[in-house]
Amino acid sequence: ENGTLAVSGTQNIVQIETSHAGRLNIFGRGAGGPETASAVLGDVGRLE
Repeated sequence: ENGTLAVSGTQNIVQIETSHAGRLNIFGRGAGGPETASAVLGDVGRLE
């Protein structure tokens, strides 16, 4: 009964099966090129 979860680009998805709420899908944007570059530049800017 395992299905394939398909997302595109920088989207991420996780599926959890619970006894009370059933099957839950949690999805959202993950790290991609622009997001990672922005985080790295922010970290470099804080270096002393």
